[in-house]
Formats: sequence, C-alpha cells, structure tokens
Amino acid sequence: MTTWPFGTDADEHDPQATPECGQHGPMEQRQPETPEQRWCGTWYQCTSFRCGSAALLPSLELRAQLAAQRAASSKAAA
Repeated sequence: MTTWPFGTDADEHDPQATPECGQHGPMEQRQPETPEQRWCGTWYQCTSFRCGSAALLPSLELRAQLAAQRAASSKAAA
C-alpha cells in the first residue's frame, strides 16, 4: 500500500514530500517514458528489488478531465 505524507487532495501536495511504499519507505520519482505518462502527472516508484509499488500525483489536466467525466456521468444518471 502506498501512503502519502500529505493530504489526499493534490492541491495540498508539498513538492518536497514523496509518497512512501508501505513496506519499503520513501519512493523515488520515475521519469515518464511516453507523452501520455508525462500528461498524467508525476510518477513515483518503490526502489526495492521486485517491489511493484508505484504512485501517481495527477496533473491538473488529468484532474480536470476526470472531473468533467464525473460531471457528465452524474448528469446522465439523473
């Protein structure tokens, strides 16, 4: 399980803080390999051998798109 040393709202993100792997401690920032990964936001990964834990701090663009999708879904359900 990944834990963040700050609030769950990305607006509260401290740029100096990093997420932590529940078993191995602080993660390190991973360099995005594709334009899509860069668009999504800032990626972190556990540095422990064979640990697959990763975390994403969503970009403002991704958060806006998800909010628009939620709004459209709510409107369709009503």
